[in-house]
Amino acid sequence: MVLYARSPVDETLRAYVLGLGAAELGRAVAAGARWIRFGVTAAPERDFDRLMQRFLGRFGARPRANQVDMDDEEARTSDG
Repeated sequence: MVLYARSPVDETLRAYVLGLGAAELGRAVAAGARWIRFGVTAAPERDFDRLMQRFLGRFGARPRANQVDMDDEEARTSDG
């Protein structure tokens, strides 16, 4: 796993990929990702947090493409 990402519940996958997701997916590709999977959930923030905590517990760090400056992460979450 090189990236966990999520979009707002009211955003389509297409809008995410063409918008904010383009930079996130670009970081994942730069970190070595070659396959992209997505899932649909009614609670993207909750499920993202659950998956991230599980990853952190297992590997002790965020996935490579999620290792961004905390200022970037705060800006991302406050925009949406």
